[in-house]
Amino acid sequence: MALHRAAIRWPRAAFTFVGVDPEWRSDADRAAAVAGERANAARLWARDPYACADGGLRAKRRTRNAGRRRGYVLDGVEGSVKLLLRWCGDGGARGEVFGEHRLPWDREVVGEGDGQARTTDGR
Repeated sequence: MALHRAAIRWPRAAFTFVGVDPEWRSDADRAAAVAGERANAARLWARDPYACADGGLRAKRRTRNAGRRRGYVLDGVEGSVKLLLRWCGDGGARGEVFGEHRLPWDREVVGEGDGQARTTDGR
């Protein structure tokens, strides 16, 4: 999740992920699954954080894309978010990081190390 969060620049202090791990038959099975995830999926996502360039990730993203049938409804969506959603056509396929446009959730986070993380606008 850290790779996905970083790709869209979502603030770490504002991010929580609750996952459900399957019941493992053994610690060795769990260790093998984690190692496989790191060696395969995490490596691919680190290299291609928007799933634009790599054939396997691009195909996976397209099968999960709810907007592929009727398109996204982008009315009322802030311009920078539209650019992010269309990033594969604008730079993601070349391996570029989405970084030059300010996103609505871009704001400085303070107090992250003191357990009282908050943004400069008080949220």
